[in-house]
Amino acid sequence: MNTGVYLVSFSASVDGVDGARPDAPLDAAAIEELLTACPGISLDGQPAPTTEQLANRLNSFWLPDECVLYIGLAGQPLRTRVRQYYTTPLGAAKPHKGGWWLKTLSVLDRLYVHWGATSNFKDAEEEMMRTFAASISPASSAE
Repeated sequence: MNTGVYLVSFSASVDGVDGARPDAPLDAAAIEELLTACPGISLDGQPAPTTEQLANRLNSFWLPDECVLYIGLAGQPLRTRVRQYYTTPLGAAKPHKGGWWLKTLSVLDRLYVHWGATSNFKDAEEEMMRTFAASISPASSAE
């Protein structure tokens, strides 16, 4: 069983930040699809945000000089978990709701998935997240 960790990135390189983008390449149609699929969605406690309001919120989380977009773990075969991510419809809770916001990007088909097999996937994911957080540039940290 190939359990492990994976990350989704703009970069084909595992140790560079090539591909980073200054602005989130959001897809308005995907955001509208999310709002339709999840009619009970709220933003800051207010029901039914507009496409523009949700896009603005998503953009506010953007780190313009970073290329890693998502870090995940797989307690099942990695191939299965990544496939579940790509086949779960936007807004659906199962089988993989994590990273749903990536599906609001217009470049989903141009992202790279890097992975590593490990039986200690929970600790590996936590270490990857700590390493990422500690490596964020001063400019992104100030955002």
